[in-house]
Amino acid sequence: MSEQTTRSFDRAIPKLRAARQAFIDFISSLPPDLLEHEPAPGEWSPHRLVQHLYLGDDALFRELQRVVTEDNPEIAHIEEEGPVRTRAAELLPLPELLAAMSARRAEIEAYLERLPEEAWQRPCRHHLWGDLKLYQLVNVFANHDRLHTDQARRAVGA
Repeated sequence: MSEQTTRSFDRAIPKLRAARQAFIDFISSLPPDLLEHEPAPGEWSPHRLVQHLYLGDDALFRELQRVVTEDNPEIAHIEEEGPVRTRAAELLPLPELLAAMSARRAEIEAYLERLPEEAWQRPCRHHLWGDLKLYQLVNVFANHDRLHTDQARRAVGA
């Protein structure tokens, strides 16, 4: 690989890290009472959003592995599965969630870093998002983090 060629990992992972760090920074800035604030009945508190992203990383990891090992898999309906799992799960303590979320994301990044460049071009498909490559699926999860950072800000009126 020439020095001018940037690996897909080197382009995608900073976006993934920055989006997650922005979420964690915002959550960490909140006082305890706002962490539990539900803006309306049925809407998630910032604490619940942390759990949602933690559970979402489990789905992300599973689907990334499928894209690498299967031929053009159809990605699970993770946009539906995530909210269902989040609502059903007992809310874990925030320090435990933040630690587990960081560990899981580090595991995902380590997995992605070991992939050869051609793996980043592996195809998959999703019933809403259409045909994707692995690198695009990684970008979906960076966008997912940003979406929930904005949701947490709205939940507390920030």
